[in-house]
Amino acid sequence: MSNSSLTNTSVVDDPVDIIVEGEASSSDQWRVFLGLTILVASYVLRVEIVRFSLRVARRILPAVFAWLREFEKMLLRPLSWVVFVLLGWFSAFVMDLENLLNMESGSLESIITLLLGPPLVWVVICFCNYVTWGIVRVQGWSRAVSKDDDDYNRVMIISEGIGVIKVLLVAAVVSTCIIDEVGQYTDFESGQVSTVAVIMVEFVFVFGAHSWLKNIMGGLMSLQDEQIKSGLHVSFQGHEGVVERLFLQGFSLRQYDKGLVYIPNSIMLENSVTVQSKNLDRRCVIPVHLSYSTPTTALRALIQELDNYLTQHMANYRTNMKSKVLGLEKPRGGWDMLHLYERSKQLASEETPSQGRFWISIEAPYLLHVVYYTHERHIRKILAEKTEIVLQITAIIAESKLSLFREQNSTRSRTSTHPSAVKSNEYDSSLSDKSTPLSGFHNHQRRRATQASAPIERRALSDGSLLRQRRPCELRGNQE
Repeated sequence: MSNSSLTNTSVVDDPVDIIVEGEASSSDQWRVFLGLTILVASYVLRVEIVRFSLRVARRILPAVFAWLREFEKMLLRPLSWVVFVLLGWFSAFVMDLENLLNMESGSLESIITLLLGPPLVWVVICFCNYVTWGIVRVQGWSRAVSKDDDDYNRVMIISEGIGVIKVLLVAAVVSTCIIDEVGQYTDFESGQVSTVAVIMVEFVFVFGAHSWLKNIMGGLMSLQDEQIKSGLHVSFQGHEGVVERLFLQGFSLRQYDKGLVYIPNSIMLENSVTVQSKNLDRRCVIPVHLSYSTPTTALRALIQELDNYLTQHMANYRTNMKSKVLGLEKPRGGWDMLHLYERSKQLASEETPSQGRFWISIEAPYLLHVVYYTHERHIRKILAEKTEIVLQITAIIAESKLSLFREQNSTRSRTSTHPSAVKSNEYDSSLSDKSTPLSGFHNHQRRRATQASAPIERRALSDGSLLRQRRPCELRGNQE
């Protein structure tokens, strides 16, 4: 009986084990089928999932509709691949892929992280471009402008700055998601690679990159404070010219000898820079120092002639500016009529010159200052206009038969250095002895001629001493 009972129990137990193994295999099959279905659906619908999420966000937040639309344009594709990798990890979790393939613990997460690295790099690059677009939009800068416009330089500086941040973020993603995970399946230690990389970066920054950081800080400060712009006239440390381009680490300066100089931005943090603004009103001063023998009536007539000429010059300039026709050019992005209207209105307001201002002042006896405000923007045109005015002033002085202060001194020096040949040696020696203090007096008077605060009484005494020095020479000439 005992043998029969044992055989019966063995016969009864065997079908139970077979049924349990069959149920386990069927559940595994369903899990694998469900995981594969999720994987295929995530690949097919990865773009639609991201697009649907962004549309829901636009319905909830209508105030940021333009921002979300641009976000969809730039980051739809890279985010779709990130979603696909994450859903693939979820499908692997549903299939219990580690137990199914007898994998080690944590190996599946390492593979998913490694596969997530390239899409994240793509997302970082596109997101940095999106941040650049957002900054340009908030500041109101225009991308479709010429290289001579200030907006072009600002956009370039922002793009270069975001580019540096982009490189750092990409390096961080590659180190975290790719190098560290590859190190788990290879022989080299990823931690040692990261340590060596950090040490090398610190070494470079300490011994060579401090100037690079200083230039970047100077570029960001110039962008924020707008210390210099394209088209401004600057002078510093022997360099003088017009700013052409602004970069993140420096700017290009076009000198007046047609030379192009690249200046680092750190110079603005360490030295003083003289900047002449690019506004339409710039003051120009032309000093006119006349001879001391000029009559007062002739001086009044000269001031009147200069006033008439400057009045006519300002009137002609306004007439020439009004005769120009403002044309509309087709922008790169197509015909945006609102943009064209605003741009043309802005250019028309900029091109309309203000009322010409000038005056003629007497700063000292026989010293005139012709002061006027020019409407030109570029230094070359300013110098050309000033040259024209100086030449016209010279012509007016020549027509009035007036002489300048330096011309009078030069004629006296020529007469004192060329005595007559019929004079005796004794007369020549006496003349040279007495002409020495006279020339010294002229040099001293030339140095003090431009000072408006010189006392008139001192000049009168100096003129008296001049007469006392010249009287013996004249008497000796009469005796001969």
